[in-house]
Amino acid sequence: MDKGIEIYDQNSYDIVTNVFPRSFPKGQSIEIINSDIFKTAYENFTKEEHFEHVTNYFYSNSKNYSIFNFESKINLNNIRMAVDTRKDFHIIKQIISNFEKPHTNYDMSQILDIIERNKIKCLE
Repeated sequence: MDKGIEIYDQNSYDIVTNVFPRSFPKGQSIEIINSDIFKTAYENFTKEEHFEHVTNYFYSNSKNYSIFNFESKINLNNIRMAVDTRKDFHIIKQIISNFEKPHTNYDMSQILDIIERNKIKCLE
């Protein structure tokens, strides 16, 4: 999140994201949208998907917007760390149960080590 905010603050992008294309695990998405751009674009939302995930509109019309995507050094898009289902919840619970310090003190590589070391199945 800090990296996305830093990129946004130091530039003049309409959107800063890490999912266009995705290279981070699902559930670790960052999408920072300029609020003025969002307000202007909102009147053009016509599809249900635009209202469910508002960034879909911008990605579908990416030629009209300044979108910066930052990527992981290693493509991790096959790892699922989202909590959308009961199964997802149990997977994340397994990961968290292996934390030895506060969750904010872990970076992605440390969490991936926990997943690998404990053979937690979160691949899609």
